[in-house]
Amino acid sequence: MKDVKQTIEESEKLTRFPTVKELYGFKRFEEKVPVFIKSGKDYFVEIMLKHKEKAVGYQSMVFLCIWIKNLEGKLIGRTANVKELAKFKIKRVTKGSSRMLLRPLQ
Repeated sequence: MKDVKQTIEESEKLTRFPTVKELYGFKRFEEKVPVFIKSGKDYFVEIMLKHKEKAVGYQSMVFLCIWIKNLEGKLIGRTANVKELAKFKIKRVTKGSSRMLLRPLQ
């Protein structure tokens, strides 16, 4: 990460394209948003630009997506209960390493 010169917000842009459609006098546009995905065996990480909630501009949003089959507990084939929690253990690759290795609980 030491060689990073710009943030995603600085180097990437959202683009807006007009379409031929209109709805109640409003011209329809579509936005193209860059999405970065890194896949692992048990998970994947998505980074995308989104509008800031309480400010002007965009910010990178990071989503950790874990396959439901890798969670502790039996959630497959049923609806989760209200406020039900599932666990997924995150372990470091080596002590002091900034890279994370994600593994399901055994």
